[in-house]
Amino acid sequence: MQSIMDTSTSRKTKLTTTAIALLILGPLLLLTIQYNRVPEQRFAIFGTTNNGNTSYPTQNCEEEWFPARHWTRQSHHLPNVTHHGKQMYGTLEAQHVIWNHQHPSSCHDKKFLLYAALGRDHGIGSSVHVAGVALQAALNLNRILVLSPQPNFEWNNGEYCKGMDTIDECYFEPLSSCTIYDVLGGMEVSNERFPELNVDTYKENSERVLRSAVFEMGTGVVPFLWRQTPVMFHGLLKSGGVKESFYYWWRAQGAAYLVRPTLRTLRELDRRRKAVFGGRRIEPGTVSVHVRHGDKWKENALADDATFLRSAEAMVKRDPEGLKHRIFLSTEDPKTVRWFSNLSDWTVEYTNVSRDAYKDRTVGPEDFAAQIGWDEEFLNSLLSLQLALECDGFVGAITSNWNRLIDELRSTVRCKHDHLYVDVVQGFDVTDYNW
Repeated sequence: MQSIMDTSTSRKTKLTTTAIALLILGPLLLLTIQYNRVPEQRFAIFGTTNNGNTSYPTQNCEEEWFPARHWTRQSHHLPNVTHHGKQMYGTLEAQHVIWNHQHPSSCHDKKFLLYAALGRDHGIGSSVHVAGVALQAALNLNRILVLSPQPNFEWNNGEYCKGMDTIDECYFEPLSSCTIYDVLGGMEVSNERFPELNVDTYKENSERVLRSAVFEMGTGVVPFLWRQTPVMFHGLLKSGGVKESFYYWWRAQGAAYLVRPTLRTLRELDRRRKAVFGGRRIEPGTVSVHVRHGDKWKENALADDATFLRSAEAMVKRDPEGLKHRIFLSTEDPKTVRWFSNLSDWTVEYTNVSRDAYKDRTVGPEDFAAQIGWDEEFLNSLLSLQLALECDGFVGAITSNWNRLIDELRSTVRCKHDHLYVDVVQGFDVTDYNW
């Protein structure tokens, strides 16, 4: 009897030990399995297509291969539209590397770059892209990028962001698992407390915390970052036959990491989709057309509405099997909405949001946001971006930060790098990506 009891006790002990081990190691095992599902792939080098256009290397793309909380989903409730496709070369590797860098096992022995995001006088797309330069600097310096609290930050101004001081506290997932407390302890943010990131501190620095606000030419840092890619990815790019100087690759990777809406934001976008878009999903074969007018004439000559339509027509003609005479139009210009709405041979959809303030061509996105509410404009813009990314063809002007954001995200987290994109100036073969 004693032997039977000993055996039973031994089995229980082994089962208990096994259960504890599974509880501890289970999550790690699942992460390992998930990461190992990302297949090794052979990559095509740069070449040309039959029509003479430049062909960039791509990879197969599955949304579940990305790190957690990337914006691979169109909607929190609607069925996923992006299941598989092609991504810009090196995207998965880059996103996992950035994630791991920004989420260390411990923050106590790390160095930080404390960055104050751009607010007034800068649109959302511009703010995202400049933050991508800050992330590039942090990676090059082996520092964790953390957003500095900005209690009066314009894009956080409104009921939706009440009590929140950064965009990665309000709209997006945190940039890092390291918090502002890890950076500052109990200290308050002070520009005098930490040295500024400049040409001297970029070359040689030992300070635990560097701070930076706007990456302007005057700081002397820009030559090290302007149209460059993070040094840690040079080997990856070389393996795929991609030039290290292909800076647009990094702009896309930075945007894919930074623009990760929280579940709370996704639910809010679902609510707005019902309110201003009838709760509809984008039909397969729809072409995204983003027309940026407003005060953009101050920077570049603007293409008229007919030019955008001709680009969409050329796209459908090139891919008549995959694309339809159906447009999702995103624009701030009410005249553009009326012009496209009068087309008889195209189905045109757009969000039913206020655009009246843009009747004045001197009004910029920031002025409009100040009128209707900064958080209101931010969320409406995210909804517009979400709907554009559900499309299967893309028309825009790459000189616009928002157009570049659409192109960058569709080429990375949305697995649509192999879908057609037409720039209204350069056509199908885009070689000048602005900055």
